Amino acid sequence: MSRSVSQLSFSVASRPFVKLDGASKSERTYIDFLVDGASLGEHFRKLGYDLVSAMTREFLSSERNKATQRLLLVEPPDCPDGRSTLYVCAECADLGCGAVTVCVERADYKIVWRDFDYENDYEPRYNDKNLAILGPFEFDASQYDETIRLALETIDKQP
Repeated sequence: MSRSVSQLSFSVASRPFVKLDGASKSERTYIDFLVDGASLGEHFRKLGYDLVSAMTREFLSSERNKATQRLLLVEPPDCPDGRSTLYVCAECADLGCGAVTVCVERADYKIVWRDFDYENDYEPRYNDKNLAILGPFEFDASQYDETIRLALETIDKQP
């Protein structure tokens, strides 16, 4: 059974600086992925996850590039079970703090994002039912590749 093809796009989003008692949350500018116009970042925030995409201006350029290469399937996934981080800790991007991960696959002329979940590098995956309802999403491979490359170019140009 064939799924309908979804449209991947993005917007530049920001997480504001917040002063807390004795600590703070850093300001972040990042790529928020939209699937059929719906923000994934907003979905994750509503579930209580304080995450930004791996394409965040304040993270090292080399890390943004690696994240892009993973999404383009040029580099291997960064999680031990063959999954790739999509949204990561807003402070440090470390998997140890937790991340939303996804399986990214190329099938013929399509890219598939499936099996969304929350995980870290020291416990089994959470099997978050609120994430499991996402996808699977199929994207036209050429449109997908162009969108991912343009997202990186866009975040790299942010002041």
